[in-house]
Amino acid sequence: MGIGRRRRWGWYFVLPAVLFFALFSYSPMASSFAASFHQKDILSLRAPKFVAFQNFADTFTSPDVLNSIKATAIVSGVVSATSWLLLFDPRGLANQRLNFLAGNPSPTSPGWRAFPSACFASS
Repeated sequence: MGIGRRRRWGWYFVLPAVLFFALFSYSPMASSFAASFHQKDILSLRAPKFVAFQNFADTFTSPDVLNSIKATAIVSGVVSATSWLLLFDPRGLANQRLNFLAGNPSPTSPGWRAFPSACFASS
């Protein structure tokens, strides 16, 4: 069996997964993009009305949207800062796990400071 035939058989096995991924990834994105240029009442049976970029203009000029963007930025900043402080505090979760893996019992215990040889070996 030649290299070309092996590659072809490889593509035969990969093709269903690629088609499945494309179908369930790209078709919802494409339909959402197309729907963003239309105005449609969900409960109505009438055809959607083409409004071009009016949906985008309404969205970016709405004070509600701008306020929610500002609130999201503030909340994500507070959450990320708090997470970093809790994780990387000397008594935080990440440092506790790293100290455990390094064989140190606790980051607050004076264990390594009590033994100068251990201090010299760790540096």
